[in-house]
Amino acid sequence: MISTKERGATAFKQGTDQINKVIKQHININSNQEEKTLRTGIETEKPLNIGLLPILPIVNSFENPSGIKSENAQETESETCGLNKNSFIPMLTECERFINFLNNRFSLNLTPNYVITINKANKNATGFFMPKENEEHYTNTTQDLNNINLNTLYLKTNSPYEVLAHETAHFINNNNNVKDCSSNQYHNKHFKKQAEILLLEVKKTNKGYSQTEETELFKEMLTEFNPKPEVFDICQNQKAKKPSKTRNKLYICSCGVKVRCATDLKATCNTCNTQFIKDEGDE
Repeated sequence: MISTKERGATAFKQGTDQINKVIKQHININSNQEEKTLRTGIETEKPLNIGLLPILPIVNSFENPSGIKSENAQETESETCGLNKNSFIPMLTECERFINFLNNRFSLNLTPNYVITINKANKNATGFFMPKENEEHYTNTTQDLNNINLNTLYLKTNSPYEVLAHETAHFINNNNNVKDCSSNQYHNKHFKKQAEILLLEVKKTNKGYSQTEETELFKEMLTEFNPKPEVFDICQNQKAKKPSKTRNKLYICSCGVKVRCATDLKATCNTCNTQFIKDEGDE
């Protein structure tokens, strides 16, 4: 059986002989005549070095004429791409896989004109849906794109699958021309209905039906999906909240009534008839 090394050597020799034959047919090499390079025409005293040119294409096509990578080759390339394994690519792949799973499981007929992004967003949102009608929407070479986003600030503290299902509910309603959210992020009953179809629990807040959580049925569905939560190991740390400093100074009277004032306070408590004293420990 001929080894890969022997096949490569044979291909190299065949390619070199072929190129030399072509060169000799078109260039009359004369030892008394200055030689010129094939590509640039720059004069040189060295003979043409043409043997290395065909090595890679000849060996590749000889070993794999179809150009199709084997599964092992694809896995190896996937494992070694980039400088290290800290990549968002597995996250994006998992997001695509889950949305495709939802689309098939619930027969959603989602349009493919969307893109998933994973980046820092508003600190008050675990993710968002941006319709293609938005002025800052994404586009490719042929169409406008809807956007489903995961906020990197919450990849550790929230379930990315719950967030994806939440934003997919918005995506579905947008495709059906159903308005489910106002400009101030108030989620109406149209959103509630679609989110519940995707097995999410919906709770009412000051922003309408905006809070969603995983139900037991949703968790069972995730088991069916066979999730890979480990791909979301990369997250962005949130900036530590610094205690707010107020300019208002604290004053206390004898009966314990506390008052804050930005200026020096000269007042008396009507209950104990004592003066309000500045609390020096509140600096």
